[in-house]
Amino acid sequence: FCLLKLKEIKNGFELYENRWAPFASPEKKYQNIPQIDKIENIKEKNLLIWSEQGLGDNLLFSRFIENITKFTNKITLQVDGNLEIFKFLFPNINVFETHKINYKNFDYQVPICSLPYILGINNVKDLSLKKKT
Repeated sequence: FCLLKLKEIKNGFELYENRWAPFASPEKKYQNIPQIDKIENIKEKNLLIWSEQGLGDNLLFSRFIENITKFTNKITLQVDGNLEIFKFLFPNINVFETHKINYKNFDYQVPICSLPYILGINNVKDLSLKKKT
C-alpha cells in the first residue's frame, strides 16, 4: 500500500499479490480452474473473475473489468450479495453468486483484486475510472 501511495504503481500491485502468501491468507477460491499467468492467454477464453474482500474493494477493482473485455467478452463475475449493483454496472457480462458457479465452464480464473497486476497497470493515469460516452 505504501508503494501505491507513493505512485510506484507497478511495484505496488506486484507486492499486493503477496496477500496470497501461505503465511498471510486463506486459500484462493476456485483452485481447480487455472489462474491467468499472462493476459494474452485469455483471448476469447471463458474467464471467471471472483470477488474477494468487501463490497468497497470489489467496486473499486471492478473498474479494471473494462480492460479485460479487450481480450475476451466471455466473462463471469462471481460476487456474494449485491448482485444488482454489479449487474447494473456490467450489463454485458454474467454476474452470479458463488453457489451458482460451475467451475467446468471456465478456462481461467482470477481474483478481482489481481486484475491490475495481471493487466500490467503501471501508471497512475491507468487507475482512473473511464467515462462512458
